[in-house]
Amino acid sequence: MAKYYAWSDLYHGGKVDEVALPTGGTRTIVVERNIIPRGEVVDSKKLGVSKEEWDHLVESGSIRPYPLPEEASDVISPTRAVLDRYNKGGELNQDMVLELALTQPLPIHGPAEEGVELELPAGA
Repeated sequence: MAKYYAWSDLYHGGKVDEVALPTGGTRTIVVERNIIPRGEVVDSKKLGVSKEEWDHLVESGSIRPYPLPEEASDVISPTRAVLDRYNKGGELNQDMVLELALTQPLPIHGPAEEGVELELPAGA
């Protein structure tokens, strides 16, 4: 089974209190959070999440099948760490290329389909 790593701090339960409001309602106050720090090896059992939740964490990039770059910190993003390493003459291996590819923004519009006629916007 492949190892997965947390690429962001993951909140995993904790303690909460319900406080009565003067208006008659209640408010939930987080007293303590259980945090799994980024870079730690994780699995769905450790997080206590369903398969769908796990898949969402993987698709969003919060959990990835390769380690966080060593140079990444609270102030240096993983993308910046990889680019800095490359700019200093380092090599780009497969994991580094994946790190860059998964952290870049998606294109707004995909490529146009061949043979499809586009409609002009109203007033054009």
